[in-house]
Amino acid sequence: METSIILRRLLAPSIAMVVFLLTMEASAHQVGVSQSEFALEKNGTVRALLVLSEGDAARLAHMDRDRDGVVSPAELAASEPVFRDLMSKGVVVRADNAVCAQSLKWGGFTDQGGFALSMVFTCVADPRRVEVDLPILASLPAGHRHAIKLSARSEAGERMVQKLLTGSERSVSLVPAASPRASFARTLLAALKMGVEHILIGWDHLLFLAALLLGISGLRPVVAAVTAFTVAHSITLAVAALGVWAPSPRFVEPAIAASIAFVAFENALRAKVEHRWRLTFVFGLIHGFGFAGALRELALARERLVPTLLGFNLGVEVGQVAVLLLVIPVLWWLKGRQTFESRWLRPVSVGMGSIGLVLCVVRVVAP
Repeated sequence: METSIILRRLLAPSIAMVVFLLTMEASAHQVGVSQSEFALEKNGTVRALLVLSEGDAARLAHMDRDRDGVVSPAELAASEPVFRDLMSKGVVVRADNAVCAQSLKWGGFTDQGGFALSMVFTCVADPRRVEVDLPILASLPAGHRHAIKLSARSEAGERMVQKLLTGSERSVSLVPAASPRASFARTLLAALKMGVEHILIGWDHLLFLAALLLGISGLRPVVAAVTAFTVAHSITLAVAALGVWAPSPRFVEPAIAASIAFVAFENALRAKVEHRWRLTFVFGLIHGFGFAGALRELALARERLVPTLLGFNLGVEVGQVAVLLLVIPVLWWLKGRQTFESRWLRPVSVGMGSIGLVLCVVRVVAP
């Protein structure tokens, strides 16, 4: 594409703003103006064209080294390293707060009395937010105005923002219209990770599972209890996340602690625990409301609710299964030893129950 065609396309969206600015300030002093266009492509590449006036470009890079009023081809070539340094520090593009790698494709004088610089920035693919910062504007004369256009094209369409920048207000940002499929997948994976982290750091949930399994023998009862817990907390997690109903954390958190105490003391008082899956289902409903508390803190937008809920719940199950695969073999090995059943089962259960009871009291009296 010829430079003149690029410039006409670049100047068209901002010409009205520039004319308005010049009309307002012409009576006071001569105002310097410049323009740029930044276009985000689908693969994360940002292509940019920055156009300065000949005078501003010459002053920035000290191009007219012999001060004869004319920039010769040799002086233009000699200024290329200077411009590369100026652009690397003076034009910054960020995607999701990460600085994009810049490549200056060089440029030159135009037929319209400007100096054009072409740049390419390599950013992360499908960014949620793109920001352009122009520190170089602070190096231009006072009163300088810069008309910028930032656009992003995706499968969901194109978004664009135009703005007049100054040396003190030199940045613009844009939230691209992300592809629905890419957005769904990205949200799902992020929520899955959060679900795994939540169950791994949720020691009260893990302590409940440990107390639950400590009183069960046999594969079938274990599967029944874990399945009941999973189904139950999935129900209340969805009920709370969808805004149907969510009890106060002032009730939920002490109730979770009480569930630990109840199951652990039951292990200590009863030699054989039957049909524990029924009780586990009831307690699973309470734990589900506890899981939902993490989602409520996100203030989810409606379009992100389904992938977030699905991913978070799946992440909780993945983390839960990972813990069970580590804990169950250890518990079965301990319970297979006669000394553990006769000497240690009740003391360990009482210890777990005491932790749950103390935690319940603390959560009730805590402000």
